[in-house]
Amino acid sequence: MISKKSFATAVRHPSLWSGMTSAPIDFNFHLKEEMKSDPNPMKTNLGVGAYRDDDGLPYVLNSVKKAKRKILDQNLGHEYS
Repeated sequence: MISKKSFATAVRHPSLWSGMTSAPIDFNFHLKEEMKSDPNPMKTNLGVGAYRDDDGLPYVLNSVKKAKRKILDQNLGHEYS
């Protein structure tokens, strides 16, 4: 953690920061910001995380349900599909 004295010194001497460059834009953060600013009421956030419906319940994507059925239908005999 930076001390108050070190922070105050850095603020008074902006030349300490002159060599700093901006980090590249984080693509995921950029997409999240674009999604938040999209006025479409039908938008769906498919970013990282668990999907929830309007009631806060888990929402399983149809593609995931289809893949799960396909795996289970193969009857591979595994404990975990």
